[in-house]
Amino acid sequence: MVSRPVLIVCAAAVVVAAGCTVGAQIVPGSGGAGSAPSNRTAPGTLASPAAAGASVAATSGSAATNGAAGTKRVAPPAWIGSVDTVALGPESMSFRHGSDVDATISLRDASTMVRLLGDLLGTASRSTTQTGDGGVCLPASTSYIWHDAVRATALASPAPAGNEVEIRFLASTVRAASGHAVALEGPGGVRVGGDISALLASGPASDRVQLASGAETAWQVVLAPGWASADRGQEVNGAAALTSGSTVTVIGAPMPIRTTDGC
Repeated sequence: MVSRPVLIVCAAAVVVAAGCTVGAQIVPGSGGAGSAPSNRTAPGTLASPAAAGASVAATSGSAATNGAAGTKRVAPPAWIGSVDTVALGPESMSFRHGSDVDATISLRDASTMVRLLGDLLGTASRSTTQTGDGGVCLPASTSYIWHDAVRATALASPAPAGNEVEIRFLASTVRAASGHAVALEGPGGVRVGGDISALLASGPASDRVQLASGAETAWQVVLAPGWASADRGQEVNGAAALTSGSTVTVIGAPMPIRTTDGC
């Protein structure tokens, strides 16, 4: 098997606030239950935030300006065209080809997440929410939507949990810019349109909340926990699914249940 470069990054701007430990080694496939194993060698330790940024540039090629996002960006990495699965975990998202993990990006790193999704899927529709437009439950942010299938909401300021971006899968597959289909998976291989009746019947009651009852029940179910905090009472956060009956309609992260702020 021909190995491809592996990209692991963490937003330098939130290294301290988000609890991302500089110098800690991250192994491909370690981004929660949504990641897949890899048979390639783990990347080396990131010695500093600057080194993390340098590794991105070295992997992806020459720098270019992304006017839409207003950020400095790099050319698409060579492996992006072969990605066939995007797997969402509770605190990160992986870009995969078969069983190989090409990149695992932290949800603490909005700019890299949006950049790579754009490289893979092409141009997104974009909307902006200003401070105060939606109240406390809709903070200032910029949302990017690709083909009504993937939404990435880049927050103007990190959320209390530490994430800079929220991801939602609205379909089971999405069309890549090159034309091929890319599978969208949550932890355990759960996909939009799939049936999770077994999980609803056997999973811990603390990991789900009923949103509607009657003829058509609806649930929010945590598929893989993350963003642990000792001061959030009964709140459970992580990657979660919304359902209509037992059929998955949305997969997202972070997506907490029983929040203390009512959102």
